[in-house]
Amino acid sequence: MIHKIIIITENPFSSWDYDRLGIAFFLKNRLDVEVWDILEILHTSARAKEILPKELNLIKIRSFCNRSDVIKAISGLENTTMVICWIAYDTNTYFIYRELSRKNIKYCVSQTVSFPNPLKLKDTTGAHTLKRLIKRVLCLHPRDVVHHVWRKILLKHYSLFGINAADVVILTGGEKTRTVKLYPVDKNTHFLWAHALDYDRFLMENKQNLRDDILKGVFLDDYLPFHPDFNYMGIEYPITPEEYYPKICAFFSRLEHELNCKITIAAHPRSHYDELPDYFEGRPIIKGNTVQLVRDSQYVITHMSTALNFAILYQKPIIFVTMDKLQKMDAGKYIPGIYIGGIASELHCTPVNLDHIEHLSRKSLLNSDLTAYDKYRSNYIKMKGTPELPVWEIFILYIKKLI
Repeated sequence: MIHKIIIITENPFSSWDYDRLGIAFFLKNRLDVEVWDILEILHTSARAKEILPKELNLIKIRSFCNRSDVIKAISGLENTTMVICWIAYDTNTYFIYRELSRKNIKYCVSQTVSFPNPLKLKDTTGAHTLKRLIKRVLCLHPRDVVHHVWRKILLKHYSLFGINAADVVILTGGEKTRTVKLYPVDKNTHFLWAHALDYDRFLMENKQNLRDDILKGVFLDDYLPFHPDFNYMGIEYPITPEEYYPKICAFFSRLEHELNCKITIAAHPRSHYDELPDYFEGRPIIKGNTVQLVRDSQYVITHMSTALNFAILYQKPIIFVTMDKLQKMDAGKYIPGIYIGGIASELHCTPVNLDHIEHLSRKSLLNSDLTAYDKYRSNYIKMKGTPELPVWEIFILYIKKLI
């Protein structure tokens, strides 16, 4: 019998997480819910500020600063608990999986392929494969090599480290999700086919009425000059605000003139533009309503945001944008120089380099290959034939069988 759900996450809990991690579904089904935040164990950087949901008093949130406290907390769990590990399985986190296994606590993981693998894509930037390989090797830190080798060993020989296979794997993606193995599994592991979490928002938004107002473009903000994950990963921010925002706004102004359509900013869920200067030059900045903004838009602008899934689901024209500085980042822990061109290529689009803008054609900008969209949806968002239900409702239906 499962009476309690514990979600372990490596990011500060926010209203965005409250929605995407299915808290409302768990509470509706009278399950006790706790969230365990291990950010400060994995990253020594300052904690990011997050706006917490008003429903937070319905659940318990614990923040851990050291491993021993996590191990102690796990040791006190009962076997009526299911732990959802919203964390990677690697050398930094295996102690959690080992302790769960020692206590025979059931655990669930999520596996997905959100984007085309940039290392397997054809070269869309003109760089030679050998040159890129050498650059990637030179960017590696010795600890990255050790981490990679150990992760392979931990995954293949998990039982030697006292780790049990996952009880449940939720497949939150399309066909390509079949091609990866990220967690320990065996013949007793139950695989739940669902879809990308964005599809949940798509299902929900389709129940709302379509707004019939002025046509607009929507920019899917990546919060590049300020995103906290760069700090957590120990890498420099890819671009400064002074380099980034003037270029992106100049492009917006040109689009607004060429297409006679105002642009709205769909702010990144972890952004805090209310505390910053007006970097978008007076354009509306809306946070927490990306799916509706895309649904009601005429076209979508993006670098490589996962929210482009909404544009594909609603079959909106997508304008990919890049910059010289982003294109040079094709090795290391953050590689937009490969991702942007690769994702655009799969959708038969050509990115616009904001450092070298030539003639902009309405026809080329707003042209969409719907066949490519359908293939991308099947590969990375939702496989055909999977349930038309929210991810966590599918999960609830499964664990009810255990009650």
